[in-house]
Amino acid sequence: MADNDNGQADPFDSPAGSKRRFGGTPTSAEVAESLAARRRAERGDRARSAEAPPEREMTEEEARRGERLVATWFVVAFLAGVAFLVFYWLVPTHDAVSASLSNKLLGTCLTIALFGLAIGIVLWVRKLMPNKEMTDERHELRSSDEDREQFADYFVDTAESTQITKRPLLRRTLLLAAAPLGLAPLWLLRDLGPLPDKDLFTQPWRKGMRMVVAGTEESEEPRLLKLADVTDFGIALSTLPEGVHEFNETAKAALLIIRLHPDEIQDNKRGRVQAEHGVDGICAFSKICTHAGCPISLYERETHHLFCPCHQSTFDMIDGANVVFGPAARPLPQLAITVDDEGYLVADADYFINGPIGPSFWERGPNRNTDG
Repeated sequence: MADNDNGQADPFDSPAGSKRRFGGTPTSAEVAESLAARRRAERGDRARSAEAPPEREMTEEEARRGERLVATWFVVAFLAGVAFLVFYWLVPTHDAVSASLSNKLLGTCLTIALFGLAIGIVLWVRKLMPNKEMTDERHELRSSDEDREQFADYFVDTAESTQITKRPLLRRTLLLAAAPLGLAPLWLLRDLGPLPDKDLFTQPWRKGMRMVVAGTEESEEPRLLKLADVTDFGIALSTLPEGVHEFNETAKAALLIIRLHPDEIQDNKRGRVQAEHGVDGICAFSKICTHAGCPISLYERETHHLFCPCHQSTFDMIDGANVVFGPAARPLPQLAITVDDEGYLVADADYFINGPIGPSFWERGPNRNTDG
């Protein structure tokens, strides 16, 4: 080390005679020495790997056992995939029970198919492919022609090591297992159609249809609604059209029957239309919110407000179900009702006032009053 003016060794001089930088950063010579030491260590690791004893060669009998095991799992995946396609077409989904059964069957089959394919691939690697260590040296991003040739050789060598070219049973069962899974997305495209056409503008209520009320007790059977059954003011009953059982149709046909004092209904255009299409203060409104299609049944007797629990839209039931709060863009559609000769409440029209039932959308707009 060199001495300073006081005759003491300079602490910033390195042993090699080059001064160390402030902050402890190494010099270029030290960086080069560190890289050289790392390369020597890597060469030593490769040498030790080369000196490792070779692994025992797999016998043909062991390979055949592994091949049959892998093929078995691929066949299981194939059968589950075929079952997925079959159940998708055969199991109906027109009601809640059938739809639930279909979902369970499809989920189970898809799980087994993916599980069988994954297990087969894992066993293929563990039972048939050689277990050897490989060193991947770093190189420049741009590959040379020699590297490309080496990759082609590596690709061929890998194909040979998997024995996929040697064992056609594995190759065929792998393709067999993957085929149904490849078709499954195409099968599911069926759920994207057909186009809705006028389904969003139509509803199942027809003139003369009676109203069905579900029992309030488990033992009580559904019954037809008579005028004499709606005696209490402020009562709110959910009803469906008689004879309609299709799942989607019943979902959008739900009505809310409310009885009001005739003198409570607002004396304006909306109120007069509401009273005109009711019977003795009994009015029938769609139970489907015009914002997002949620079912509504929270009725406040004192304020005569109907409240949607999803996004808090509030409808004034003595003012033509007009929106007084929330994101809904239009009033609840009203169905004109009357009483038949036997005293049952029935629909008096094939359409709803204030437009089709259900949420508003861009093709309908908030104030479109047509009904398909």
